[in-house]
Amino acid sequence: MNSGFSNFFSLLITQLPMLVVYAMGLLTAYSYRLQYPQAANRVTWAIVILLVDATVLNFVSQSIFNSLAMRGVGEGELTLAINGLGLMRNLIHAWAFMLILGAVFPTGVEIRWPRRLIGVVLGLLIGGVVGVGLGIPLGMAAGATTHDGALAYFVVFFVVPISAVIGAVLGFLVTGAPRATQ
Repeated sequence: MNSGFSNFFSLLITQLPMLVVYAMGLLTAYSYRLQYPQAANRVTWAIVILLVDATVLNFVSQSIFNSLAMRGVGEGELTLAINGLGLMRNLIHAWAFMLILGAVFPTGVEIRWPRRLIGVVLGLLIGGVVGVGLGIPLGMAAGATTHDGALAYFVVFFVVPISAVIGAVLGFLVTGAPRATQ
């Protein structure tokens, strides 16, 4: 049986091409730090974020997966854990790419779509959670019974989608407002 340490290095070996590109990016950003300090700092932070993802978060993901598998957790729970970690890592990648986009484009240009995308995703998630919280009392008030899962169907297929869409729209609108300039 492989130890966690050997799993960590086997993951690093599979990511060797990306790690080489990250190292080259850090060296390039370092070489331009005097000419373009703001862009070099943003690119450096983005690459550091991606390096942490490639090393630490891969190890954490593998450790969580192994721990859950050893406990005999079912396939549904494993899938949920993997999807949750995937969402977290994709949000981290989006943050890193937003930093890179901020470094590539002139400072006078305001890029709103990354903020809006994050606003939509967060609004969708928050709206879904609010829908679950409000769905049960609304379903009971509407007369849905727990017999044959009528209440669950009402919450999952009616309340949660509506509240998630409302949350996504609100997230889009709130994050699209221009920032106050100094």
